[in-house]
Amino acid sequence: MKHMCKRISAFFLALSLALGLCGCSAALGDRLLEQQAIALVQGNVDELYLGKFSEEYMESVGSTEEECLANYKDGLAIEAEYFAGYFGIEYLTDEIEKAIISLYHDIYSHSSYTVGSASKLDDNTVVVKMEVQPIDLFVQVLETFQEDMADFYAQYPSEMVDAMDEAAYQAYDAHWAQEVIALCRKALPNLGHEQTVTLTVQVVLTDDYWQISDASMADINEAIITYP
Repeated sequence: MKHMCKRISAFFLALSLALGLCGCSAALGDRLLEQQAIALVQGNVDELYLGKFSEEYMESVGSTEEECLANYKDGLAIEAEYFAGYFGIEYLTDEIEKAIISLYHDIYSHSSYTVGSASKLDDNTVVVKMEVQPIDLFVQVLETFQEDMADFYAQYPSEMVDAMDEAAYQAYDAHWAQEVIALCRKALPNLGHEQTVTLTVQVVLTDDYWQISDASMADINEAIITYP
């Protein structure tokens, strides 16, 4: 039978590396540095989770609208891959991937966070406070998952699945994916948020540019959506 896999922390580090963004130039006066760090964190998370990027933000990080949009889409594609692994979808076809990406576009639109104050830790690090209200969609989905999938399990007993050839198994896998996506879609109108998580985001100086550290980017991504 299909099953959900546990969260893999390394995935989130891979996401932060794939979406690593250059930030503000290092040649900033100390008075502006904390404000610039706040703006950088706000702009990065708005870009990655909401697909929003202002002219001021794009100018500050040296990116075009096309590049920012590509970063956002890359993030959706990576989440689609994680979704497939999490729910045991073995054949991520183009059709299924598009459906999952569309799902995450809608999930991400409910991202809830507040970027707060900043303080200079040392010449190479500024710490920015951030509060995130994690999306609880998958918590809700998994609460009744076995019950909701009972008809699917009844349609495909273990002995049937074990006897399938590759073509039959791919069709079974596609059906499973469609059912899981449909359950998540059904839960979307009731999507809520869990208790606020407070993060300490480090903006670090690397190669003469300021950017969110990989570890902090992974922390943000992990907090945005709860995967039980």
